[in-house]
Amino acid sequence: MRLLIGTSVLWFGLSMFADGVTTLILPDLLEDQLPEGLEGTVLGLVTFVGLAAAALVQPVAGHLSDRLGAGWRRQPVIAAGVAVSLPGAALLALGPGLPWVLAGYFVLLLALSVAQAGQQALVPDLVREERRGRAAGLKGVMDLGGALVAFLVLGVTLEQGGPVPGLAIMSAVLVGVFLLGLVLQPRWPSAPPPRESRPRPADAFRLDLRTHAAFVRVTVARLLFLFGVYAVGRFFLFLADDRLGMEADEAEEEAAFLLAGLTLVSLLAALLGGWFADRRGRATAMTLGAYLGAGGIALLVVARSQASLFGFGALLALGSGLFTAGNWAQAADLAPQEERARFMALANLGTAGAIAAAGLLGPVIDAGNAASDGLGYDLLLAVAAASVFASALAVRPLAPSRERPAPAIRRPSGGVT
Repeated sequence: MRLLIGTSVLWFGLSMFADGVTTLILPDLLEDQLPEGLEGTVLGLVTFVGLAAAALVQPVAGHLSDRLGAGWRRQPVIAAGVAVSLPGAALLALGPGLPWVLAGYFVLLLALSVAQAGQQALVPDLVREERRGRAAGLKGVMDLGGALVAFLVLGVTLEQGGPVPGLAIMSAVLVGVFLLGLVLQPRWPSAPPPRESRPRPADAFRLDLRTHAAFVRVTVARLLFLFGVYAVGRFFLFLADDRLGMEADEAEEEAAFLLAGLTLVSLLAALLGGWFADRRGRATAMTLGAYLGAGGIALLVVARSQASLFGFGALLALGSGLFTAGNWAQAADLAPQEERARFMALANLGTAGAIAAAGLLGPVIDAGNAASDGLGYDLLLAVAAASVFASALAVRPLAPSRERPAPAIRRPSGGVT
């Protein structure tokens, strides 16, 4: 358990920053510095560009981490990302004008992505294959827990003291969990020597589609599944408003309550998903998770009460816990030993693509609702359910020998289990 916590605890701080800043702090700052009516457009463009840049820099940082060689080769990359995020946060909080605020936001996102590039290679580096599902489940718990705590903290600090107190708290947490991870992580055995002395940025995106066909399937499945999940989450407030027939303020309050409850379900589902992926196999966990997720989304079409929204949403949360734990563990299993950080970063492009593409369903919702009241949300749910279901088809050809954990191999003295 010490090792699992050591390889997962930093995700708590990374999630606090990424979700708290993008969801609450940046919109609050833009609202204060932009003319009324431009906030939504600028927020959408800024977050899209920032998240896209962060996703593209991550394979480059991962490639660098892979080439650093033996010993603590991940830690310099992680430490650099954590260190650079602090001035980015300061610039975001104290910048004298909008250009400085935006510069701070971009610096922060890029720095967090660099830290993530090294961090996500720790599990394939240090954790035995038969325990990677549990490691993936614990990572999901840290992700969700960090976001939840960030929302609670910022909900208080933004109202009382603006962005500075919240960013200061999150900075302290990020540094704290980074140091805690260093204490809990053992030093792993010497890695194979890097195949090239100087990492080249262009090589960070190199991928042999035939040799790594299983890895590509896992990444495509992640894109399809998360596209459906993020699409529902992105427009959940509007969906709840339409289904419950409430006034805007009342619907917002109910949606927040439902999301908080579903987040707690997701925390439990992440742990269950990790255990299931280790016991039953990665592809089995992904397939079952996709079926449950698609079913939960499809049932939301007929939801007309708080109880049904929560129940069907909980089914989606359970499916998400199973799928994401199995998918993350499978990506770790398939990442080549000498390029684990780079491959895990390439797999993360599926996540980034899903986040970016989910917003494209907004025009579909508006067009459907213009044709018939509520039709837009039915179309949203239909597309999301189909995408999640398709993720099960993407992982179906994975051979059981490739997707199940290999038997434990006794490591030489000084190895890590």
